[in-house]
Amino acid sequence: MKIGITGSQGYIGSKLLPYLESKGHACFGFDTGFFLDCTIYSSIKNNFVKKDVREITVSDIGDLDVLIHLAGIANDPFGKLEPSKVFDPVRDYTKKLAEMCKSIGVKFIFASSCSIYGEATSPLLDEASIPNPVTPYSINKLQSENDLEALADKHFSPIALRLSTLFGMSPRIRLDMAINMFVGMAHTKGEIVLSSTGEQWRPFVHINDVCEAFRMAAESSYDEGKLLVLNIGSDSNNITVFDVAKMVASKFDNCKVHRLVDNPELDNSLLKDEKLQDGVDKRNYIVSFKKMDNYFPNFRCSWSLERGIEDIKLNFEHIGLTSEIFQDSKYYRLQYLDYLYMAKKIDKDMYWTKI
Repeated sequence: MKIGITGSQGYIGSKLLPYLESKGHACFGFDTGFFLDCTIYSSIKNNFVKKDVREITVSDIGDLDVLIHLAGIANDPFGKLEPSKVFDPVRDYTKKLAEMCKSIGVKFIFASSCSIYGEATSPLLDEASIPNPVTPYSINKLQSENDLEALADKHFSPIALRLSTLFGMSPRIRLDMAINMFVGMAHTKGEIVLSSTGEQWRPFVHINDVCEAFRMAAESSYDEGKLLVLNIGSDSNNITVFDVAKMVASKFDNCKVHRLVDNPELDNSLLKDEKLQDGVDKRNYIVSFKKMDNYFPNFRCSWSLERGIEDIKLNFEHIGLTSEIFQDSKYYRLQYLDYLYMAKKIDKDMYWTKI
């Protein structure tokens, strides 16, 4: 198949595009290039055009079989902008892309998030559970799912993959993802500092398993005339943030786990998280993945937390991760967008400036 990927030069896209090509698919990416230079190791050269997703037209995607839509804004609004200024355009272009795909018969796969469950309304959440998003990012994901649901009909069967919290190596790694950050802290500082109490539950999923899930979705024959929503992850990878931090710490000699609420003197810019109030994170959810098993019967997440943590540790040792590299803003999405904005490289509408 010929598969297009928006956000192809991001954390997931940098891994997904070459992975799909290794499975025999012809892939082509679109990316505005915000994180093009944010590589921690050399990325495989791949076919992509530097183009803002808002400027994609039917002619750009007309010969595709599948469009995987990864592009979006992760985490908090940057530059102290109002959330609507950041996330309303994301919703608009997601809907526009889906409408274009529907009009020309291209399968549309959307990267959603388990974060839409937010503040849990029940002990175990599945796709039929009532979402309770508590951040602009997760509200945006749910709004786009609702738009896709409204577009779906007998001619258009979009798929939304609600991804668990990712971890694992990528050329454009995000060190603002919990497990990646914890391993980086342990490796460079010999201690892990939690910005929250750590009592909240999360499902985690390795980036390699996410790539395989997107392949399953792209190759699936799903055609039921409605939006298919699937949680992506593993029941065994549901764990509290504090427990996963302790798991990481156990891989390093004499590594301690601290909580910022108990040790405010350990605060630094890397721990900045405007979603927390006095160390409390309202996002707390345990997720079921049974529906995924029904639709992708040949797929199982093969990366356990233990295996994934050990792999990141080995890679950081191989790269020679230093404190300087670990604290570089280009591995933290919010901080790097703040840098681009304050340096006047991008404007408040998230377009590259002319200067």
